[in-house]
Amino acid sequence: MDTLIVYGGRYGTTERYADELARLLGTAAVPYAAVDDVALVTADVIVYLGAVFAGGVPGLKRTMARLVNVTERIRRFPREDDPVAEASRRPRVIVVTVGLGDPAIPGNAEHLRAVVDGQLPPAVAAHVECFHLRGGIDYAALSPKHRAMMWMMWQHEKRVPEDEWTDDTRMFNETYGGAVDMVDFATLRPVLDAIAGSGDAGADGIMDVGTANDRILDGGPADDGTANDGIAGDETTDDKTTTAEP
Repeated sequence: MDTLIVYGGRYGTTERYADELARLLGTAAVPYAAVDDVALVTADVIVYLGAVFAGGVPGLKRTMARLVNVTERIRRFPREDDPVAEASRRPRVIVVTVGLGDPAIPGNAEHLRAVVDGQLPPAVAAHVECFHLRGGIDYAALSPKHRAMMWMMWQHEKRVPEDEWTDDTRMFNETYGGAVDMVDFATLRPVLDAIAGSGDAGADGIMDVGTANDRILDGGPADDGTANDGIAGDETTDDKTTTAEP
């Protein structure tokens, strides 16, 4: 089985997960900007790992649109000399988000799934399998723009009465301005099971790791909220629950 691992992030957390997953599978992870059409349509499984921030997942929308466009071109205008002419079906697609928010908190996984679905063509969204991991954030490494986004979120969150804090809100307020790393490679196990075919296709895999802010995933804003829908573990994220990248 040919598995293609693609990732989109900015501050490194998502890439760490992608590289570890690739190592476990004996392959290599590829940044979304470097993936070619042949690899996309000839893979049996595409695993896209992406930071969640600013209401999106870096590169996911672009990559899935390419997948749909290329397979449609093959179907409508087949050519014997086309290097992807043998690709008669789309691969399975697994999307793995990376953020600060805890996906085990009620509502967070649903919010993350909605973020993912908003980046996908309907034909892909209907069948995608989705998992959510915890990332981290280092405020010292953020770009000025992302630091400003986090500061604005903090201005809102710090005014919430402490007796109304969610776990995500608490983590965000208590770690604001510092560094937090919730990367846990053990939480890749459900993703590996799904790749092997034992996962629950179409379901959201919830990892019991991590905390606050779907806005901070990979550590920066996404391309394309809750307390931190603005910065993802590796970039800026987008989950009301505080998510940082990946």
